Amino acid sequence: NHQAPSEITFAYDEPDSVLIVQRDDDPEEEIDVKKTPMRQLLPGTYVVRSKKSYGGRSVFPVNFVVNAGEAKGVPLALIGLVRAYHGHARMIWGVAVLPRKDSSWALTASDDRSLGLWNLQTDDAAVFLEAHQSPVRCLAVSVDGRHALSGGGKAGKRSDNSVRLWELHQRTCIETMNGHDSTVTAVAFDPKGKAFLSGDMGGMLIFWDAQTHQRLAAVDAHNRETVHGIAFLPDGQQALSCGSDRKLLLWDIEKRAVVQTFEGHSAAIHAVSVAREGKQAVTASSDGAIRVWDLQTGKSRAIQAHDGAVRCVTFSPDGR
Repeated sequence: NHQAPSEITFAYDEPDSVLIVQRDDDPEEEIDVKKTPMRQLLPGTYVVRSKKSYGGRSVFPVNFVVNAGEAKGVPLALIGLVRAYHGHARMIWGVAVLPRKDSSWALTASDDRSLGLWNLQTDDAAVFLEAHQSPVRCLAVSVDGRHALSGGGKAGKRSDNSVRLWELHQRTCIETMNGHDSTVTAVAFDPKGKAFLSGDMGGMLIFWDAQTHQRLAAVDAHNRETVHGIAFLPDGQQALSCGSDRKLLLWDIEKRAVVQTFEGHSAAIHAVSVAREGKQAVTASSDGAIRVWDLQTGKSRAIQAHDGAVRCVTFSPDGR
């Protein structure tokens, strides 16, 4: 029976749970997915929207298909601009969301020499953390959301090329780590809390002890070309770095040595992200492509999705 209804289960966790669905030219139907997440729907293509208006936000995807006799789940989300925050006086170089369960906060790094700490649940102004004497070019947040690393600098002899460690609850800089001779462009926390890594515009990668904050080693990582990104693997024993030399390097943290070099991009690599299970990485490049790497085999596949340089990339939480 081509008109046999199918069992459809909606997944939609917005506070206002009422959806409006419509099949072709049929009358619209209201569905409260909190009260009745499972419905019997006739085959066809449905358009869906929220009953409540959210300004610039809308339900995604906007339509779904029901096939005769085929039970399926339909995950829906409300997407679009929620708020716009203002406060930095100059360009923002980086942003990170703090992984805290009790609240939603974000941290930004700016050319105005400050970090901004933003409450994403309110329209309140940011708290600005100031210690750097030069533009802040990069930041990273610890896995527990309690600490942050920042780095920066500028052209000239008076550049502040330091790496700074912040205690975010107290909103204070608790350590200034010196050792770079040029602008710091990338920082990263070991997820196990044993080490930090930082990279600079001169290709230098510095290994830091996370407990003593002392420099353990400094290595010319990318042929004296800019280190754009650093990402630890989940076990904390290895990390990846990428740079303007078009290479992706896999490091042994204890040995402080490269154990594998990945090549495939034809231009500078600007960002790297590691999947949650640690078996794959993804990179973004000026060649207009992102590459997905199998860290065990060294093989990669390119996705040419942009017409120009790709400056940033990250995995979704499920790694898919």
